[in-house]
Amino acid sequence: MGFANAYSNSNCQILIFWDEAVDCRVVEESEQKVTCSFNWMGTNILITFVYVKCIADFRKDLWENVKNISDRYSLSQYIAGDFDCIVDPVEKQGGSPHRMSKSLSFLQCIMDCDLIDPGYSGSTFTWCNGWQVDKRVWKRLDRILVNMSEPVERAWNVEVQGSPMWRFHLKLKNTCKKLSEWSRSSIGNIFEKVIKMEEKVRELEEKIINDNTDMNRGELNHANSLLIRAYKKEESFWKQKSGVKWFVQGEVNSRFFHSIIKGRKKRLSLKKIRGNDGNWIEGEEEIAKESVFYFQK
Repeated sequence: MGFANAYSNSNCQILIFWDEAVDCRVVEESEQKVTCSFNWMGTNILITFVYVKCIADFRKDLWENVKNISDRYSLSQYIAGDFDCIVDPVEKQGGSPHRMSKSLSFLQCIMDCDLIDPGYSGSTFTWCNGWQVDKRVWKRLDRILVNMSEPVERAWNVEVQGSPMWRFHLKLKNTCKKLSEWSRSSIGNIFEKVIKMEEKVRELEEKIINDNTDMNRGELNHANSLLIRAYKKEESFWKQKSGVKWFVQGEVNSRFFHSIIKGRKKRLSLKKIRGNDGNWIEGEEEIAKESVFYFQK
């Protein structure tokens, strides 16, 4: 392949190649990741290459390890590879709707490590099951994530003139501006998204009551997954806003967890049923009477 150096992790699932001009030092490795420190032309960065296992329980150690790496090193951090997990329902096409509960631990790791997805070029999807057209599934499993310290460092290092205090003021202003621009373009208004998705879910719930088809159920599942993700972002915002990084288990009182409980209650409750005459029956007492009448026939 023309590279001067190569490295493989213990189970040969991750292969790394680099040129002579690059100084690479392997910091640590496991069956799911290899973390390397790279020095090129005076620039030091930390890159973690991952090949995540398919079984969800095996990923927990990896996410925890990524958090530890983020805490231990002050270098600009990149994480790249096959995460075997999507972060948004739109990153899957075909098959059954994606349940965002499968992605929550990965999303939590991304937020805890202040990682961002800088985007990509080319195809949206990086994996396909290769099945026939009507059973084909596409997903975006491969990505690169960058620690927020990288864009912050670039914004802060912009040359400015003036007294030390004035330079500090300009650097701080420029950094805040860049972060605001990134937030608007990458995240948007998280509170508006929550309101819109709540309304969307309500509309689809009403729709499925009147027309309980597979397509409508799929749309509702998709909307619910987007709503859960919106709640998760809102929860993260309030954590950062309050200055509290960790919440003690059992003390979290966010809309995200309320939504989970509320969703369970909704699934276990009946708002209305259709009677034998085709008319809708509402109210707990009337529903109970109709149910007794139906089973006594």
